[in-house]
Amino acid sequence: MGSDIVWILHLCPESNYAVAQSDTMVLLSVSTSLFYPWGVDYPSKISTCFTDDVMKAYIQAGGLYYCLSTSSYFRDDHAGMSYWGVNSSNLNFSIEHALWTDAREARRDKVRGVYAGQYLSPVHLAKLGGKEAFIAGLLKELNMPQDLVTDLGDAGMILHVTPTPIDNTSKGLHAGSVVAPWVFRRFRDAGLFL
Repeated sequence: MGSDIVWILHLCPESNYAVAQSDTMVLLSVSTSLFYPWGVDYPSKISTCFTDDVMKAYIQAGGLYYCLSTSSYFRDDHAGMSYWGVNSSNLNFSIEHALWTDAREARRDKVRGVYAGQYLSPVHLAKLGGKEAFIAGLLKELNMPQDLVTDLGDAGMILHVTPTPIDNTSKGLHAGSVVAPWVFRRFRDAGLFL
């Protein structure tokens, strides 16, 4: 990036929810136009560092049970508003959103889907057979580098299905990916989807 950027994050509860629903879930929709993927350090890790730092801040504050990070062009997800039911980018997304919203507190031990990056709590990891077993399986089955996992100790881990949220390489989410289908099968078999 050509210049320094100061990020100001305003944290507030989503409106129209009862106090019982005020649970801590974070969604980061990263605009591909803000994080240019090319350069000396391709794929650039700037967006990964940014999303990891936001997730870690919430984890340190306490109470975070799930977080996902994804990326898209503005017109694809209406600047992230499709995650809150204002706009819908496609039918599959509409179904996923309706199931997630309707589940309310029952979603605390679930994942919303497979995204470029997501925080997996100790509860998620227990369902996956434990953090060490999940990471070992990921590395063995896919022969993937360790940079797909940010180990958070007792707090869980951040799983990167792509090295960065804006990555389109073979490690990424495109049609030739091997990581996303493997993660999807593991999540499905562990009962993590709604």
